[in-house]
Amino acid sequence: MGNALTSIELFAGGGGLLLGCSLAGFTHELAVEWDGPSCATLRRNEACGYPLIAGTKIHEGDVRDVSWNNYVGQLDLLAGGPPCQPFSLGGLARAALDPRDMFPAMTHVLSVLRPRAFVIENVKGLTRSSFADYYSYILLRLQHPTLTAREDESWRDHLARLSREHTSGVHDDLRYEVVPTVVDAADYGVPQHRMRVIIVGFREDVNADWSFPAKTHSGAALFEAKQSGDYWERHAVPMRGRSLGSRHSGDAGLLPWRTVRDALAGLPEPKIGGVPGWFIMSCGRVLAHTQVIRGRCSMNRRRRLRPACMVSQVERTCYAIRMAGCATTACGRLRAFSVSPTGMSSMPIGANLCGKSGMRCRCVLLK
Repeated sequence: MGNALTSIELFAGGGGLLLGCSLAGFTHELAVEWDGPSCATLRRNEACGYPLIAGTKIHEGDVRDVSWNNYVGQLDLLAGGPPCQPFSLGGLARAALDPRDMFPAMTHVLSVLRPRAFVIENVKGLTRSSFADYYSYILLRLQHPTLTAREDESWRDHLARLSREHTSGVHDDLRYEVVPTVVDAADYGVPQHRMRVIIVGFREDVNADWSFPAKTHSGAALFEAKQSGDYWERHAVPMRGRSLGSRHSGDAGLLPWRTVRDALAGLPEPKIGGVPGWFIMSCGRVLAHTQVIRGRCSMNRRRRLRPACMVSQVERTCYAIRMAGCATTACGRLRAFSVSPTGMSSMPIGANLCGKSGMRCRCVLLK
């Protein structure tokens, strides 16, 4: 595997976390995802030579059925976002009773591969008080991945045994130092409030000396920019269209939260039939002489969608906008968004990186 930092991605979806790990310097040996259209998106981008996924092997199937023999003891990072439905505010919140709970599978792969580090992303709902015991169970399992549940042992009994082992002072040969936190994507320059649990772990023998990065943006700074008029003048918003919204706490010395206006700045107004001079690229080929296209798709996952591109899974008729000159983007599952009085998006706008390494591509869905 050479001297490059290596990674394997589980529950890869459309590639969001995979792209972030690639930008952080990791080379992906394997990406595992069971959803067919998502795998088609990843394969198409890999075939097009998109630099952040080039050379990645895409495995379509259940992570529990993968043979890991070729990767044991050679991996730097295991990353993934196990399905969030068992803990989502929009789901049934059944946690361990939900067959889609893939944290046990994630922990099993961790025990087999023994990577130097892991990163896990999930919904904020995982930290709800109703899930407190199960969240503690997840963290302890990640700390001691080889202390597996016994036959017919409930997760609560397993939690009690893990707690005793954890505090006994005698540990197995594989242990991870685990650091969890909750982040809001808006605090790091994303024009969207997206709360997520991030769990990072380092193998006990790794002297990482690591901490979560400090926030770079704040709502307090955005409020001040609006109050002073700088924000409105930058976007040429008339007086009648200005609204301060609620005052936010935070460090006003940071950069202002980015808003939907910031994300859309410089893009043309979408028009039926397209905008002259804008175009769509796919694998270096011009597909249409317009940058703005109109599409209708369904959120129904049983419907098989075309891979890789401008419109993935959306809730209604929408416009998909991309910056010119970019290659195919792994947009993943996009949804329409609404703009709040503060100008922040309350739902995904699906900003991904595509084209040349480091080039930002906006995939924005408008009502």
